[in-house]
Amino acid sequence: MLNLAIGSTTPPVGAGLFVGCTMGKATMERLSKAMLALWPAMVFVLLTTTYVPWLTTFLPDLIMP
Repeated sequence: MLNLAIGSTTPPVGAGLFVGCTMGKATMERLSKAMLALWPAMVFVLLTTTYVPWLTTFLPDLIMP
């Protein structure tokens, strides 16, 4: 889901970006600048959950060993 969120909000093909621009009556440049703070955090979380699997499976393993 996070990978889809990153893909749908990054230009030039980001469908979510077009929807946000239309609903908020903002320009693509203004919305992209606002998203610049979120993209690195989203990529960091995506890479962490992908390449450090024990973080993702810690709680399920604790509940059901």
